[in-house]
Amino acid sequence: MKRIITPLVLFLVIMISSCKVPDSNNPGDSKNGDTVGSNPIVSSTVLNMKEIATTYRPFSTPNFKEADETLINNRKKFIFPCNDGYYYYIEAGDRDGPHRVLAFDNGNGNPKKQSVGDGFVAKVVRENAVYGFFQNPADLAQKTILSKYENNILTLFDVGSSKLFFAKDEIYFCNDTEPMIYKTDYSGKRTGLVADLKDYAVGIEKFAIYESKIWFEYDDSDTLQSLKCGFAAYDLKTHEFLKFDRGGIDLINGGYCYYMNDKKRSGTDYNGYLYRFNCETFCVEQVLDTKIEVFDFYNDYLLYETENGLYKMNGNENKKNLSISQLGEADYFYGVQVQKERIFVIGGAGAFYDFIAEVDIDGKVVKKIHEGWSEH
Repeated sequence: MKRIITPLVLFLVIMISSCKVPDSNNPGDSKNGDTVGSNPIVSSTVLNMKEIATTYRPFSTPNFKEADETLINNRKKFIFPCNDGYYYYIEAGDRDGPHRVLAFDNGNGNPKKQSVGDGFVAKVVRENAVYGFFQNPADLAQKTILSKYENNILTLFDVGSSKLFFAKDEIYFCNDTEPMIYKTDYSGKRTGLVADLKDYAVGIEKFAIYESKIWFEYDDSDTLQSLKCGFAAYDLKTHEFLKFDRGGIDLINGGYCYYMNDKKRSGTDYNGYLYRFNCETFCVEQVLDTKIEVFDFYNDYLLYETENGLYKMNGNENKKNLSISQLGEADYFYGVQVQKERIFVIGGAGAFYDFIAEVDIDGKVVKKIHEGWSEH
């Protein structure tokens, strides 16, 4: 069926897939042994829970590795390279005021605004299809919906979630109202329950699948007045629930969860330092004694940004690699992203200027991709 999502000149073809999210109260919706792709779907029950006190130790010798592409795909991104060019968000202005819209650039530096509308949030690209989630900006009470945008067509799957993890063959998603994790294939036709954690965690904020475990941050408070953030793992093989007293998950690299805050704190504190959590020994290390904005990995380098510089660090060096003065009129960095062995950076000025470039590991600007103030 077709329907108009926004009052703009958008006619989005809505194709609701035939899948149905299993009812957690009906075990018959997902049976043990069912599979999606090569991994089993489990109508899971937590068999036991362990509360684990982590140990803290000084940072050891840097041993960064090239991050797994699947895990890279699930970080927050500002550019989406595809077969024919790039998707990225640009600042635009219209009767609704300045706002960010998805645009496509075929490589000539002339981005074209897409007809997908403001409600679509891009997460990953597979070939030329952009996957993310959609929420009607005119009705924020409406549930968010797993979506695909390709050839000017927005497809909405019958999956209500904004908390997504994109694996090679499946998309994992968390119920927005309960800590229950499901997965579906990229056509949205097959869905099954992976883990039901509602008795052990409240409000999963973000998660990743790594080494047969679901690693996730969650809100373990009953009230907003006592907001606390927790870190835990659920073993998909043993069904064991591991609850840690500290830790976090922004990116996973070489057996460590890297994160930019210590979870032994209230939910509103933010210190800007980089930590890592060893997924085998449960040790926590503070990686940097410098406050940073964002980070990523390139081969055996850790890349991190302060407000005015991009730095690279490995076992042999830790030095500034790129200055903000090299990015047009930008006066601060706010993004670094490694994708398919390419390094992208983004800088800004005020609220309405962006400069996106590809750089090499030595800090040379290889290509200016986008520069511009919002259109008014």
